[in-house]
Amino acid sequence: FYNRISKVVFMKFRFFTLILLMGLLPMSLSAQADFGEDASFLDRVYTGGNVGFSFANGVTSVAISPLAGYMVTDRLSIGLGGTYQVNRFSNIDLTLNNYGVRSFLRYNVTQEFFLYTEYEHLIFEFPTVLGSSEVQTDSFNGFFVGGGYAMPINDRISFVAIALYNLAYNNTRFPYPSALVTRGGIVASF
Repeated sequence: FYNRISKVVFMKFRFFTLILLMGLLPMSLSAQADFGEDASFLDRVYTGGNVGFSFANGVTSVAISPLAGYMVTDRLSIGLGGTYQVNRFSNIDLTLNNYGVRSFLRYNVTQEFFLYTEYEHLIFEFPTVLGSSEVQTDSFNGFFVGGGYAMPINDRISFVAIALYNLAYNNTRFPYPSALVTRGGIVASF
């Protein structure tokens, strides 16, 4: 019964992710906005995120991490985001879910390069015993620092790649395999 429910949830999640990704693409982007003091609230807001898929060695992973940011100045922005990841292990009939929230600070050094810091609170599942289908839940707080590159697709949409190092990394209780985390995605403004 649990297996059938997890497959249905996983299929609905893949459909939702595809629809969300398609919805993000037509939005406009401003990696480093040039706006005056009279710019409206919406002129300063941007959205985006990451969508990831992985299929290897009997493991299917799907992740979505939407974000919303606000340009405080033409170089400094703050924002919030969420994360949801599902990992399906077909060889042991196991599905693990990770989800959480994050806040970030971004400083645009140039039009393309930026500095980035993030605090993340993540709730993650893991097997009680390696190879078991019994699952435990734990939480993690991460503090990431690093930078990134924004490659404009047009004057309103950019692809963003980020490399971060987790200062709070603990290899005994952490949902990521290393302290170094890389991400890529689309960012857009209104």
